[in-house]
Amino acid sequence: MEMIIAPDDRRDALRQVAFNVNHIEVVVSGEECHPAEILDVSRTGLRLRADHCFRCGSIVTLQPPADSDLHSCRAQIMRQAVVENEGPAWFDYGLRFLDMESDERHDWFLKLRRREAA
Repeated sequence: MEMIIAPDDRRDALRQVAFNVNHIEVVVSGEECHPAEILDVSRTGLRLRADHCFRCGSIVTLQPPADSDLHSCRAQIMRQAVVENEGPAWFDYGLRFLDMESDERHDWFLKLRRREAA
């Protein structure tokens, strides 16, 4: 049975749309690796789209985009929603970064957010 930990988006940090829809890998249980796309990012977490169904409440490792100099980080899946469309359904996830004392979560936000044109 799936459980919703935080049914509504309750981020206490500014959310920014991800720059160029970044492709990352989500590692579950230290070995299963699944592709995902970052939809938006904040200093406390991010929102992903994937075609794999992860369990709500799971702790996963996020492998950053290949062209970035970011380090992998751990996050917990706080919410999930099934998105029906004309093709196969996909899943929308809200994740909260773990290890919140680390400056790496700020690096993820700064490097992956869409920068507004000057």
